[in-house]
Amino acid sequence: MNQHLTFAPANDSLWEQYDQLATRAYGHPVGDITHLREHADLQVAVRGGRVVAGGLGLLVDQFFGGASVPSACLGDGCVAPEERGEHLAADMATERLRPLIERGAVISTIVTSSTGYARRLGWEAPTGVLAWTVATDDLRHSFDNEDFEAEHGLTDEAEALQRDLARQWNGPVHRPTWWPGGSTTRATSPPTASPGQATPPPASSA
Repeated sequence: MNQHLTFAPANDSLWEQYDQLATRAYGHPVGDITHLREHADLQVAVRGGRVVAGGLGLLVDQFFGGASVPSACLGDGCVAPEERGEHLAADMATERLRPLIERGAVISTIVTSSTGYARRLGWEAPTGVLAWTVATDDLRHSFDNEDFEAEHGLTDEAEALQRDLARQWNGPVHRPTWWPGGSTTRATSPPTASPGQATPPPASSA
């Protein structure tokens, strides 16, 4: 690993390389790398002309303290197995946050199963993320009198109620219309979202 390491925003070639690296690192294809390509920022680490680490970043609105604020949402990050153990993930987090902070992010969320790793990098309050889907027909069976009417899809009233409820919690993401699954005020994908101030952590913290 004595070749020079560089960090860069991904062009088309580097994006394809990262997709292949993520598949190798996770053991399966990562759908978000394809689905979010037009909307996400992808920063990568390159050594000897080869992508060895990287991750996606999204600038989205997130509710904290009753207000919707710009948030840097990081996910789908990985480091090549042969590059692990050199604190590259910490350096990569700094590089991934930088362009989102420049675009206005004031808080950050990382979606990760490694809560200890996230705490060492400066994130706080690891939070389990849950979501429920209830079929419309099941609702009809539960509310079958004339006082209730069940409809497919979100009504304007339901969306307004979602936003009102979201303001009472710290962490719900106001999903843009291009977010997979549609535009709803819901938390980010499982398993863990850890909110923290959107400042790049020092590399020595890992």
